[in-house]
Order: sequence, then C-alpha cells, then structure tokens
Amino acid sequence: MYKRQILTTRPCEGGNPGQEWFQASTGKFYNDENCIRAEGTVVRVAACNGADPAQEWWFAEEIRNGQYGPCLTEERNGRVRLRTCTWRIEQKWVSSY
Repeated sequence: MYKRQILTTRPCEGGNPGQEWFQASTGKFYNDENCIRAEGTVVRVAACNGADPAQEWWFAEEIRNGQYGPCLTEERNGRVRLRTCTWRIEQKWVSSY
C-alpha cells in the first residue's frame, strides 16, 4: 500500500524493509508495490505504474529522473527533491548491492 509520502532520508536501520529499495530493469525504484515518483521538484512514494515516465530513473553515482532529467538531491532537512545536476555530495547515492 502506497502512502504518497514525500521521500526523505534517514540513518540506515538494519532489517527495516521500508529502507530497502530496488531498481528494476525498466528503471523504476520499487519497494513491494511502492515506487518513487517525480512530481515537479517533489519526489513521492506512489503506487507503481509501468506506463508512468515520472517513475523512470537512471542511476550511476547520481539518480536522474529519466536519462537527461534533474537529479535526486538530499536537502538539509532530509527531504529529497529534484534539482539541476551539479554532481555535489548531496546528489551522490550508493548501492549496497
């Protein structure tokens, strides 16, 4: 069940399934039936929709909405927003897999 919550970061808690996100071959980041969705500069948790381009992401060191779109950026309050890519530390993400 999705909650349409704004995406935020928190310190990792071992074994917390709500912090385990996976990237599908289609580019979607998902956790059960929840996906990450761009809505302007806001990033929310939403129901997965295979036809929704707002749920397509490219991940190298930064995570972009679409191949050439803006980057996921962690703000000081822990919220995640889409911003122009600057390749600063606030836009660097790592995978534990």
